Amino acid sequence: MNATTKDDLDYLRDLAEGGAQAPLLGGRFLTWWGGVITLAYVSHFAILEGIGGLDAFSINWMWLAAMILGLGGFFALIALFPAKPGSGSAGNRAEPVLWRTAGLAIFALFGGILASAFMDKTVLHPDASVPFALGVYAIGLATTGALAGNRVLSLASVGALVGVAVTAALYQTPALYLAAAVVVFTTVFLPGLLLLRNEPRSVV
Repeated sequence: MNATTKDDLDYLRDLAEGGAQAPLLGGRFLTWWGGVITLAYVSHFAILEGIGGLDAFSINWMWLAAMILGLGGFFALIALFPAKPGSGSAGNRAEPVLWRTAGLAIFALFGGILASAFMDKTVLHPDASVPFALGVYAIGLATTGALAGNRVLSLASVGALVGVAVTAALYQTPALYLAAAVVVFTTVFLPGLLLLRNEPRSVV
């Protein structure tokens, strides 16, 4: 191998490694969903505590509204924001597939919960769904963080796992939902803002 060929290969390797560590482009989605779910958990806590005078069945309507709002904003973000450079990196190829699957898993769980609640008004949102959702977040954050070499997401995944333990320990107490709101805000919403800050500004 001559020096020119070696230089070319080194250059291509640097390009490939740079692409593998390209900034993740899903910050807007983490920020959006993190904000919606944080507000939903706070609202859930408030209803259980009797703040606002709503009865417990209002929880089901609140979550239905949150799901509709979340999905509406999600599709709006897809339609309104153009593609940015770096979408071909491993992290950015895996990110939408991973979070779409994670979101569908949570959506399927909550959809079943809401269906059961509206068929039988004595059924309320089960507390066990919260640790499940936080566990899904932890997997998504850890995977995308590892693929992109993003320490913030890797640390956030640890925070989400801690949240699984905390919310499980607070099972069947209103405080569970307040704790969940703190976990989602710190491990999904705030990391989403950081990803947004680090995104390329325009297509090159």
